[in-house]
Amino acid sequence: LLLICVPIFVPIAKVFGWNLIWFGVIITVLDNMASITPPFGISLFFMKEVAGVTLGAMYRSAVPFVIALFVCLLLIVLFPPLATYLPTLMNG
Repeated sequence: LLLICVPIFVPIAKVFGWNLIWFGVIITVLDNMASITPPFGISLFFMKEVAGVTLGAMYRSAVPFVIALFVCLLLIVLFPPLATYLPTLMNG
């Protein structure tokens, strides 16, 4: 999915003048959310088989993580320096 979406969305992010590191962090958080939410919760289906529980139990157990990821996403969107602080320290 990333191989399909990133080449499409990176030029759009450049046109809007967004920081590409910030954009990459947002894409990564969204990708994590996508892997644990229905209907394509790939990680949920895998863990369901490993744990031997029902799919409904896996969906219910993923809710706190989805909420936490949504809060992180909201903070990154509202305060972009949170996502770019460490990379700017690496650049000097």
